Amino acid sequence: MSLLQSSLHMLSWLLVSSLLSSSAEVANSKPGCQKNCGNLTIPYPFGIGEGCSLSEEFSITCNNSYNPPRSYLGMIEIEVVDVSFDDLRIKNEVAYKCYNESHPVNTGDIFSDIQINLTGTPFTFSDTANRFTLVGCNSMALLLGYNNTMTGCISTCNNTKEVDSGSCSSFGCCQTPIPKYLDVLVTLLMNVYNDSNSWTFNPCTYAFIVDQDSYTFDASDLYGHLDSLEKFRNTSVVLDWAIGNETCHEAQKNLATYICQGNSLCREAAPRGYRCICKTGYEGNPYLNPGCTDIDECADPNICEDKCINLPGSYQCIPENTGFPIKATIGLGFSLFFVIVAIPWLYFFIKRRKLIKLRERFFQQNGGMLLQQQIACQEGSTESQQIFTAKELEKASDNYAESRIIGRGGHGTVYKGLLPKSKVVAIKKSKIVDKSQIEQFINEVVILTQINHRNVVKLLGCCLETEVPLLVYEFVPNYTLYDHIHNHNGILFLSWENRLRIAAETASALAYLHSATSIPIIHRDVKSSNILLDNNYTAKVSDFGASRLIPLDESQVTTLVQGTFGYLDPEYFQTSKLTEKSDVYSFGIVLLELLTGEKPISFERPEIERSLSSHFILSMQRNRLFQILEVQIATEDNREQIIAVAELAERCLRLKGGERPTMKQVAVELEKLTTLQRHPWEQADHKEILRLLDEHAPMDLYAPGCQKNCGNLTIPYPFGIGEGCSLSEEFSITCNNSYNPPRPYLRLKRLEVMDISQHDLRIKNEVAYACYNESHPVQTNEILADTPINLNNTPFTFSDTANRFTLLGCNSMALLAGDNMSLSGCISKCNQTNDVDSGSCSSSGCCQAPVPQNLKVFQTLLMNENNYSKSWTFNPCTYAFIVDQASYSFEASDLYGHLDSLQKFRNAPVVIDWAIGNETCQEAQRNLGTYLCQRNSLCLESASRGYRCSCKPGYEGNPYLSPGCTDIDECANPNICKDKCINLPGSYQCIPENTGFPIKATIERCLTLKGCKRPRMKQVAVELEKLTTFQRHPWEQADHEEVLGLLDEHEPMDLYAVGNSSCNPYDGASSGQCSAGNSAISAITLPR
Repeated sequence: MSLLQSSLHMLSWLLVSSLLSSSAEVANSKPGCQKNCGNLTIPYPFGIGEGCSLSEEFSITCNNSYNPPRSYLGMIEIEVVDVSFDDLRIKNEVAYKCYNESHPVNTGDIFSDIQINLTGTPFTFSDTANRFTLVGCNSMALLLGYNNTMTGCISTCNNTKEVDSGSCSSFGCCQTPIPKYLDVLVTLLMNVYNDSNSWTFNPCTYAFIVDQDSYTFDASDLYGHLDSLEKFRNTSVVLDWAIGNETCHEAQKNLATYICQGNSLCREAAPRGYRCICKTGYEGNPYLNPGCTDIDECADPNICEDKCINLPGSYQCIPENTGFPIKATIGLGFSLFFVIVAIPWLYFFIKRRKLIKLRERFFQQNGGMLLQQQIACQEGSTESQQIFTAKELEKASDNYAESRIIGRGGHGTVYKGLLPKSKVVAIKKSKIVDKSQIEQFINEVVILTQINHRNVVKLLGCCLETEVPLLVYEFVPNYTLYDHIHNHNGILFLSWENRLRIAAETASALAYLHSATSIPIIHRDVKSSNILLDNNYTAKVSDFGASRLIPLDESQVTTLVQGTFGYLDPEYFQTSKLTEKSDVYSFGIVLLELLTGEKPISFERPEIERSLSSHFILSMQRNRLFQILEVQIATEDNREQIIAVAELAERCLRLKGGERPTMKQVAVELEKLTTLQRHPWEQADHKEILRLLDEHAPMDLYAPGCQKNCGNLTIPYPFGIGEGCSLSEEFSITCNNSYNPPRPYLRLKRLEVMDISQHDLRIKNEVAYACYNESHPVQTNEILADTPINLNNTPFTFSDTANRFTLLGCNSMALLAGDNMSLSGCISKCNQTNDVDSGSCSSSGCCQAPVPQNLKVFQTLLMNENNYSKSWTFNPCTYAFIVDQASYSFEASDLYGHLDSLQKFRNAPVVIDWAIGNETCQEAQRNLGTYLCQRNSLCLESASRGYRCSCKPGYEGNPYLSPGCTDIDECANPNICKDKCINLPGSYQCIPENTGFPIKATIERCLTLKGCKRPRMKQVAVELEKLTTFQRHPWEQADHEEVLGLLDEHEPMDLYAVGNSSCNPYDGASSGQCSAGNSAISAITLPR
């Protein structure tokens, strides 16, 4: 059957190929049209001659007066250097200005030129491929863009020694990016220094847009009178182009005008329009019918070692000795063509019927009907328990593609899957299943889908239509604990705080499985590679392929030994008797990994240290613990915690299981350590403890013992007034009491501070200005340069999101020169008051331009563009400044009077971004000794480097000062709830006064006639516990996790006995006192 199937498949392809194949060269031009102009091939939608291009904009004129002929864009008369389906390259146009002894340089003298105008065409200058380039000494070039905004750069040099070939970094040559979607090239050239030293070797200055890959600066480009002009003109400019103004989606609605042909894809162009490209494995012109054609990869004799078969968009290599009867099949196929048309249809129909029956058989065989019955008796099963079809999971995993594999183990392979609504899941294909225990397997699936613990990977459902059932789990994206500890995949180091928290979370999950589920579960393969981490580094215990479920009346089971070498309990290995203490031993090995950063077994270590557990126990006996710890985690601050964890690990690793603690005891001890780490003040004075634990106590924003205010301004830490009151000297504030009220200043830079928050700093403005009157007439191009604010050597930068560079004045131009000689600016024009509109800063009396990112220091250049005396009478002064755009709104009156508006502009604030240090959040968190973010706070990355801290939602206070942010009591607002308000950590909940908990509804559900409709006793216990908890606890004292557990019906049970107020896992009670007994084990095996 496989031979017939292969023959039919090949024959179908060969028949289609024979009908469609053509040995002729793929046509790139429209039939009957000229294909080339000189050495240049002209592909459609471009074309030479009437009717040969898509439209007039794509028409090419071929000038045969040159040898070889030259191509020009018909509408704009620009010479075309190259045409492709991606872009168009045209010959360059260069703005230049030359000087000699008879024509001296005048500082500020401007030359303006419009070289290329693409307005009204489908072309724009590519902002990714091109750079605006200036070649010359002591010169400035500006590129005027949309809405009179500008970009540019400055180049300086006084002698040839200052110039380096190959480097376009502001000495003899400078470059800057061009604006997006630029379609008009307007260049302004001017000299910024009147230095005659450079004239002798650099008599000419040039400015042009150029494809950055086609030009490399050479020092010789500066020499001679226009000697380099032809070189620059022969460089190319890259133009982007697009079809029409519609997106792909819009264009495809009208197939009459949509021009992408067969085997092609539509690609969006910016800012509008689209382009067509051939699909992978195809070539040709996607704009001409019939479209792109298949690439015959087999034409390359080296592509396969044996036989090559060309396929649509691909190819296949087949060994020579397979005996594939191609010749015979072709002969048979041509003689029986009508049979071949029918057989594939019949074959696929039969195959589909067999596949459906096979899936039905597997579904029955794997207990599908039993599982459906179980689900029907479970409340809320539609979300928590789902039976997936094989087709759903094949589609979700891209037919189980190799690229979707995210893990391989002893029990199966795990694939990343994408379900509808973009839900990402993990799909596990197990290797084998015990068919004699299908009923037990179904029961286990039902039980596991009901596990709802934040640190256990959720089983979402299964698929029973395959030979081996498939299990579907929630997807956890941030690798395994093993990867993080042993630095696999280049993952960054885990801090001690995170390690301790992950250990506590894992222990909590295992304790839950042992003690708090309806049927206890022993994992049997606890190891660091089975502990997944999400994006918040929250632990998720996974891989239950070896797990066992046990009836409550048993404590152990005899079973085949399973597990991972290095983690395996030696008592279980010797006796084959599995108990919950086997998981405890394996967890002890995980603790060793967290402490030492070493693998459980390593043949790279000396023989005596090869087993990590033996090496650790020996080191503990010799009091050499700190010699084997991972260097980065051993600090004085966490010494006691490390010793406590090591002692706990030693107890977990005892050879006799009876001497090991239970997972519940382990979880309690680790939770105590994490609590101590989060709240180090537990050993402090009793009154201080009460103050710190009061979530509603007002928190200081400033360092203790330091001046809180300067005048009307509160100074929050890390800023501070006085020695030792700020994080560092850069954050130090000086309070000038000679003013009333006093004024705060940044100590290092003497800048007046108007406001400070956790996010930014607002300082008083500095304004560059120039004024004119009858005795001081305006000279066109007169320049005023000013450097108002310098933030070098500080943690501050001008905010590029909040601020705008602003020019106020008529017929003026303002430039902002940044740190690396890059320029930004704008032009404002007006001749009379009627030209100006209040509220509109759109180039008539006022213009604005963006501020460059990470700007620390700048120079303002102010100049008049035109010598228009009409505007002097109402606008005698021009101003330029950076300003918080939210705090300034232009008024026409701002133009009037001699410096009348200066004080208004100075009082408009500038927003300054700030950050702590130069490390990212992840880097800073490695060293808890210097990491500043305190409790209930978040770490936020800065735009360039460094980080800031911010309180979590629902919290307030200073995230930089211990103990951190405190809960906001939303219930203090009497209008927040109609009835009763319960304050929760970081949140609140409204509860109707007379509702309480529905005990009546609980009783009614217990008395339902159908047993499967009644709640489980665990659910009843939880609901009754809610009532008693409401009586016992004032809500404001409740722990966050406890509150969530009380309010969520599906939250896992506490680790101690329900309703036993005298038994608390934190008071040192034994497991026998706090539970109904140790977990027991059954002989039910999960599919592996």
